[in-house]
Amino acid sequence: MVSTVNIDSIQECLSQAYDFWGSGEFAQAEQLCQTVLVEHPSQIDALHLMGIIAHATQRSDLAIQYLRQACLSPIAPAQYFTNLAEILRQQGQLAEAKIFGQKALALDASLPSGLFNYARILQALKELSESCRYFESAIVADSSNAQSHFYLANSYYSLGKPHKAKENWLRAIDIDPSYAQCYSKLAVFYFDSLLYSEALEYSQKALDLDPALAESYCTIANVESERFNHKTALVWIDALLEFDPSNIDGLNARAKLCTKLERFDDAFSSVQLAFDVKPNDLQTLITKGEIFEATGNPKEAIASFKKAISLDRPLSNGARIKLAGTLVQEGKNDEGLILFNEALEQNVRAVGAWRGLADIVKFQTGDAKIKNMESLLESENSLTARDTMSIHFTLGKAYLDVNDSAKAFYHLNLANQMKRSTVFFDHEKYAERVPGLIESFTATFIEQNTSQEDSSLSHAPIFVLGMPRSGTTLIEQILSSHPMVKGAGELRYVGQITDEFEDYPHFPSAFSCAESEELGKIYLDKIAPMLGGRDHLVDKMPGNFMNAGLIRMILPHAKIIHSRRNAVDTCLSLYSKHFGGSHPYCYNMTDLGNYYQSYMTLMAHWREILPASHFLEVDYENVVDDIETQARRMLDYLGLPWDPVCLDFYKNERTVKTASVNQVRKPIYSSSSGRWKKHAEQLQPLIDALGPYGI
Repeated sequence: MVSTVNIDSIQECLSQAYDFWGSGEFAQAEQLCQTVLVEHPSQIDALHLMGIIAHATQRSDLAIQYLRQACLSPIAPAQYFTNLAEILRQQGQLAEAKIFGQKALALDASLPSGLFNYARILQALKELSESCRYFESAIVADSSNAQSHFYLANSYYSLGKPHKAKENWLRAIDIDPSYAQCYSKLAVFYFDSLLYSEALEYSQKALDLDPALAESYCTIANVESERFNHKTALVWIDALLEFDPSNIDGLNARAKLCTKLERFDDAFSSVQLAFDVKPNDLQTLITKGEIFEATGNPKEAIASFKKAISLDRPLSNGARIKLAGTLVQEGKNDEGLILFNEALEQNVRAVGAWRGLADIVKFQTGDAKIKNMESLLESENSLTARDTMSIHFTLGKAYLDVNDSAKAFYHLNLANQMKRSTVFFDHEKYAERVPGLIESFTATFIEQNTSQEDSSLSHAPIFVLGMPRSGTTLIEQILSSHPMVKGAGELRYVGQITDEFEDYPHFPSAFSCAESEELGKIYLDKIAPMLGGRDHLVDKMPGNFMNAGLIRMILPHAKIIHSRRNAVDTCLSLYSKHFGGSHPYCYNMTDLGNYYQSYMTLMAHWREILPASHFLEVDYENVVDDIETQARRMLDYLGLPWDPVCLDFYKNERTVKTASVNQVRKPIYSSSSGRWKKHAEQLQPLIDALGPYGI
């Protein structure tokens, strides 16, 4: 008790108070300070220590009150001002924190804690360049402070200087090898550098030091998701949310993963939980918009993105890019273009805007946008590897537009090499699957196990399949312009059915017509709500070329249209496109050519065993040359009456989410046919790999 302490002077009392404070005996320290303040209400050291104790015991408002009073004294030292500034920063009172931080440095310009705390205030105010200057000064004043290097690195990363950031995170680890957050940040650096193994390694190091470090769970989940292991990614996020159920980043990550897994109810639930924690959170508004977009609700998506933009925060630019992309999908290219340009005015390093812009414009010789992108690449250490890859893809497309083959493939080859390093594709393993499909799906096997379902709904599906970039979107757009046909885009439903088999394409010995009928009903139940009163629905998932035999067996009344295009043109279009989805064979010309040959082998098998009444092949070049003849041919095959509206497919206002969104918003044109010939020299490895199809 205070009464038992022998107090000979104020300094002795304060000295004992500091001893109690240092040993964690806050109540005793506070009582001693109060004893001093009873007789000397303006004693600044007692006021300061009372403020520090109040802050340590979660009474920040009281802490600020005491420290303000202490700083009123003309003899208050710089340390008191910087402590007040730091507590104000932690409470989000940044403008006032900056004022007191400046007062601290005016009293002692070399005070290490003053420099460090002021730099953190500037960082919180997004005055990042200035924050770097003060962090660097703090390091000069005290080179042993690992935190100065850590936060300096964070500012550098936000400024688009990832390699300087890496240097400082590593320096912080040299000073303090147990600094878990540094390992976590380095994991993010490696993820953005497309070095996924290193990202996993450093995330695990971080979690070994701090098992509750949320960022590391998210980074591991991001790596798994990039590798299309969405279920594994979700396991990591659920582990995070188990001990931190209110983590905003975790809830957003869960919503995004559930969207990719088409668990949309779970995705919306996670978004709502995030809003419960932080109403009108900007990132959550963007995530909500993405879910609306994925579920075919563009109006709601647009509203969510617009609300995010209205918050006018740094992340709002991401919402602007998302909104632009959605508007383009809705055929509103002019509005999308304005937003992409606005995003680039906000931040020239907004690679998503460059990527979106490239999809809707044709670059011209001397275009300033090309020069701007080249300048980005020339700026030393200004981009992460991920962003560098994206700019290379965009410049490759730009130089293809202006027919500069050498520059186009300089950038495309670099971009594809970078992307190829992040994906796993074993052509030999893939090539083994094709003989397996041919062996399993014989004409006899299909006939013996065909579903007997014959409802009106069973006649609804129309499958448009083939290689990506072969004209599948154009065919869907033509057909969905017909008043009896609904275009549904690329549905994953058939692939989800094959995923349920333990060893597809091998079937259990007891498999029968009844099992086929059950599988067919699973598909039909999913598309029934999508028909919207129309008789037919187009599922244009190109990769269903792998599943044509299964489709015939479980949905015998479905019509299949195989879209074909010149092999080299198709592969050039694939090689020059930065896909968001999984096309691991696209990023190497030899892989691409070999994949195409396997695809053609499989299509020859389907052509041989599937009845012409339910299997039609349409050549992209023929559609371009004579759209009416080919449109009539397809409608006749489908048993649909002719409607000239199919010729005005580009006026169709439905949402288009594929890479061909810009092409199908224009009247038919032939400039994409034979495009490869201008670049034959650059494409020789592809032509060689295509074998008999490379001519």
